[in-house]
Amino acid sequence: MTSEPTPLYRRLWVVVLAALLPTAALSVVAVVVLQRQQRAEVTRASIETMRAMGSAVDQVLDNTRALAETLAVSQALDNGDLPAFYEEAQRVASLHPDWVTIALSDTAGQQVINVLEPLDATLPSVADRESFRRVISTGKSAVGNLNPAPGEPGVAVRVPVMRDGKITYVLTVVVSPESMREVIRRQKVAPDAVLSIYDAQGNHVARSRNHERYLGKPGSKRLREIMASGNEGWGPSVTLEGQPIYAAFSRSAASGWSVAVGIPKGEIDAVLRQALITMGVGAVLSLLLGVLASLMMARLITGPIAALRLSAQTVGRGEVPQLPPMQIAEIQEVAQALVGAARARQQAERSREELLEREREARTAAEDANRSKDEFLAMLGHELRNPLSAISNAVSVIEASRQMSPDAAQRAQAVIRRQVDHLARMVDDLLDVARLVTGKVLLKQEELELAENVKHSIATLKAGGVLDAHELSLETEPVWIRGDSTRLEQVVDNLVVNAVKYTPKDGHIWVTVKPRGDRAILEVRDDGVGIDGELLSQVFELFTQGERALDRSQGGLGIGLTLVRQLVEQHGGSVRAESAGLGSGSKFIVELPSTEAGELDSPDTPSTLRQGCRVLIVEDNSDARDMLRALLEMFGHSVRVAADGPEGVKLALDDKPRVALIDLGLPGFDGYEVARRIRAELTRDDTFLVALSGYGSAADKQRSRQAGFDLHLVKPVGSEDLNQMLQAVMQPAPAPARGASSG
Repeated sequence: MTSEPTPLYRRLWVVVLAALLPTAALSVVAVVVLQRQQRAEVTRASIETMRAMGSAVDQVLDNTRALAETLAVSQALDNGDLPAFYEEAQRVASLHPDWVTIALSDTAGQQVINVLEPLDATLPSVADRESFRRVISTGKSAVGNLNPAPGEPGVAVRVPVMRDGKITYVLTVVVSPESMREVIRRQKVAPDAVLSIYDAQGNHVARSRNHERYLGKPGSKRLREIMASGNEGWGPSVTLEGQPIYAAFSRSAASGWSVAVGIPKGEIDAVLRQALITMGVGAVLSLLLGVLASLMMARLITGPIAALRLSAQTVGRGEVPQLPPMQIAEIQEVAQALVGAARARQQAERSREELLEREREARTAAEDANRSKDEFLAMLGHELRNPLSAISNAVSVIEASRQMSPDAAQRAQAVIRRQVDHLARMVDDLLDVARLVTGKVLLKQEELELAENVKHSIATLKAGGVLDAHELSLETEPVWIRGDSTRLEQVVDNLVVNAVKYTPKDGHIWVTVKPRGDRAILEVRDDGVGIDGELLSQVFELFTQGERALDRSQGGLGIGLTLVRQLVEQHGGSVRAESAGLGSGSKFIVELPSTEAGELDSPDTPSTLRQGCRVLIVEDNSDARDMLRALLEMFGHSVRVAADGPEGVKLALDDKPRVALIDLGLPGFDGYEVARRIRAELTRDDTFLVALSGYGSAADKQRSRQAGFDLHLVKPVGSEDLNQMLQAVMQPAPAPARGASSG
């Protein structure tokens, strides 16, 4: 007796049920593998984030240490002038709102200066003795731990003050924890994550949540156990608020400080739960589809099922499956869904790679910018030391040679004048490029003949000796433009000086001016070292320079060509550089819109008055006061001086000088108060008030106008500019309206 054949749908049920068990087992394995991969990825990403955050913390401490080391070499400490150093430290502290204080201690730990207290106040010994002892024993800087003092908690960054190879003082900058909170705010992590920064003792310096509550306190017990495992780590923990988290940390080898992040467990485990649910739903749907297919198309279903299985494996490998047409519409739709999912996955992978590439490019750009900044600061230090050294030597010559000849004295004075002018030009270039980049330079345009403008610039350079070691050929044709004569001379000066820098001695420089259609063409060409292809595309970028000798005998900050481009573009023109490569010389071509020659208005220039006027100088620096007085008396003016605010107000009200030159930083009360008190009694027609300051921003000038000043001049003020200002005030025509400013 033969058994009855089993219906196909029953066989398929058995097959499906038999296949379900290994499928379920594979799903469990897949979930476990997925869980491990997910956690490994989260671990890697979290630790990398902590490394980056630790680098940011080290950067804050390193920047503070570098500024402290700069302050430690103060000339006032060399001279033993503690009051002068106290004022200098107060000025530096005012520039850094995230600093709690600056203190100076002797080698026994007794504070001698603290900018939070008066100079003659009785001060306590230093706190955090451990970091102080490290500085004394090693002669190197050290970062202390958080001192959670009520009201003003802070971290001590200490540097030794070395003189003749010995420690004379220890300089301490106390940094507020708020600077570390700023580092935390810049991190891009999940909104519910908790970021913390710990000092070398494991106490909180900053925290993204409940910062004030846990300041100076250690992390949770479980986190401390994780952090004791090494310099980096990851593991389950809880926050101080009791929230379950996965924690990652990284410890700095330089400072011993640590940074940690806590990610809520729910955010990570939710991904795993979603994957499990998705796989479960998929398994159920597959079972239902298999049963339905077994009932409807018994023999026709096995082939498409096999094709779909192979397609799913293809999708798992990240490939797009190639499926033949299916006879069953539902299976065809599943096949199309697999193809769509595969393409969507490929698109997601491409998007991910693009994001990673952009991140790498951004990181590279940031590293390049940081490197350019470091190179520029080193270059600026070198450029400032050269003229300062020459000035120092010239002063020493004058002081040491009481019987020196007039020629020797004149040479020393010429050195001082040249180097002071050089320093002023560097500062002017830095200010100019900042104003140009921010669009704050207004051109005083007029109709002018470009060739004559260029000839004047070349004559000035020759008179200054810039071209003494080079041969210059000048070919010009008349061409009229509309522009700012002074700024265009600045363009010519920078291009010619750039050619001199990169052209060996006895080299040749060609300057040509000619019309071309509706454009005026200025070319500066040399037979110098040339420009390689990589630098050619960046030559007008800020702080970009070609290779220079170690001695940097020609100097420069790498901003001249940036000024050229900005000024030319403000004139509606363009500039480009050309070079066949290293050793082939270079050529810079400026194109400006030309105009038809017109009638130039010749403003009437009032004759210079030679009679003097009564001038009051209010300046607390005795050297600056004496030299300015001597200069004005040489010009024929009658001068009286005052060393502080109260004396300046008294002399002004008693004598009613025609002009009062007032420094803004004065003892007694500042220059703003001096101006207000004078203006309460005297009008502008009585006394013309001029503010003298090292600061010249729009806000500084606005403040001086509000105090009653008529003019704001930025130090150093040239002698000719000063004399012209005085002569203008003495002109019978109405003086400029109050609030005019210069510099």
